[in-house]
This record gives sequence, structure tokens and C-alpha cells, in this order.
Amino acid sequence: MDCDMCASENGGGDAGDSAREDSPSEYHTFYHELIGLVRRHAGSGIALKVKHDADNRIIRMTGPEATPRARAASGLEDVAELAQSTAEHHPYWGLLYHSSEMAGEVLRSWDGELTADQVADIRWSIREIESVLDRLVRDSAGE
Repeated sequence: MDCDMCASENGGGDAGDSAREDSPSEYHTFYHELIGLVRRHAGSGIALKVKHDADNRIIRMTGPEATPRARAASGLEDVAELAQSTAEHHPYWGLLYHSSEMAGEVLRSWDGELTADQVADIRWSIREIESVLDRLVRDSAGE
């Protein structure tokens, strides 16, 4: 559920896996209280976009200055964190890691030009992705 509303922008800490200990009704209550708070602040003139992924209990809020590029970069931080925390022995690690590195380079240069070093890094990541894909194909053919 996406909601475009006005409210003051507040940061929040990462509750971690302990949030899963809450019952679905507690989470549902929290979400509706949050939406109520956002609506109560609608008159303040500070637009706040609320995106809700109920299945995964993820709520994202962005302020009025958040551009599509900034939102993409923020989401990419989550992808990069997963790629950096995933063990390298996972068969898809290289795909995720190198893809997120390339996307990061592109987003950092979105309003400018890619440097020669960035292009070289992207080409290297593409070769690494091809290598991972080749290994995945070999491994699946060997089963």
C-alpha cells in the first residue's frame, strides 16, 4: 500500500529481526497508528510518501526532496548490504554483488558522466557476472 501524505520526516532505527516477534495484529496496529500520525501532520505542508510492504513488514518513508534517483540509491544500499553480508560461497553472491556495484556506479554519475575508471570497473563487473553465469551453467549441467 502506497500513501502520499504530509507529515514531518522522522528517522528511525532498524528494529532488526525482533520486529518479527510482534504479533501480526500489533504490527497492523502500529502501521495504522503511523498512517494516522502522517495524516494528522498533513496540514504542515511537508509531503511524506509512505510505501508499505505488508508481507515483509517493511515501511519506507521518503520526504519531499527525495528524487527517484535518491530513492533508487537508498534501495540499492539495502541490496549492497545483502551482497556484502552474504557468504561468497553462495552461488548467486557474485551476481548480486557485481550487479549492485555497477548500479551504484551508474547512480553516482546519474547527473554527470561516467569516468574512464568507472567504465573500467563496470566492464570488470560484467566479466565477473559472465564468469558466475558460466559457473552456474556448468554446475547445473553437472547435476
